[in-house]
Amino acid sequence: MRSLGRLRFFETKYKEATECYYKAFEINRLYPKEWFNCGCAHMKLQEWDRAIFAFGTAISIDESDTEAWGNLANCYHALDRMTEALACTEQALKINRKSWRLWHNCIRFSLACK
Repeated sequence: MRSLGRLRFFETKYKEATECYYKAFEINRLYPKEWFNCGCAHMKLQEWDRAIFAFGTAISIDESDTEAWGNLANCYHALDRMTEALACTEQALKINRKSWRLWHNCIRFSLACK
C-alpha cells in the first residue's frame, strides 16, 4: 500500500494516495517519508489539519526532517496561525541554516506576527 500510495501521489491522484497511505499506516506507522508524502497530498487537497497531523507524525519519527518542518510551517500559514508557523520555521533553521527559503519564510512569518 505504501508503494501504491507513492504511485498515486506521483500520478497526482492525491485523494487515492492518502487512502492508500492510511491503509499502510494501519500495519506500520514508522515510515516518515510516507507520512511526509501523505502530508504533501493533503496540502494539495488543501486539507490543512490533516496535513499538519501527517507532517507532525513525520517529525515525531525523524526530528531532523527540515522539509517536514517547513511544510508544517506553510500549513500553519495557510490557516493564518503565524506564531506556530514561525516556531516551525525556527526549528527547521536550527537544522538547516543555509536554506534561503527557510530564511525567507522566517522573515515573512516574523513580520506577520507583529
